[in-house]
Amino acid sequence: MIGFTLSKDQLHVEPGNTVTLTVAVKNHSNQADRYELDIEGLDSEWVAIPAPSFTLAPGEERTQKILLKPPRTAESKAGSYPFVV
Repeated sequence: MIGFTLSKDQLHVEPGNTVTLTVAVKNHSNQADRYELDIEGLDSEWVAIPAPSFTLAPGEERTQKILLKPPRTAESKAGSYPFVV
């Protein structure tokens, strides 16, 4: 079993800038397990995950960062962009 918490429900970022989403992951099982973070629903060029995969011991919790950085281009339109972690 895994526990998963996001630092924010909504993020606001201007094209050309970067915003950080913090993700807390906790291993609730009785054995070590390997986890991998990924984002679905956003252009992959908008997302950077410095440490996308990691191992947690039983009961261990780790905080990971996800950086969202839409480029300052004409294609970066204002609006809502739902995504899944």
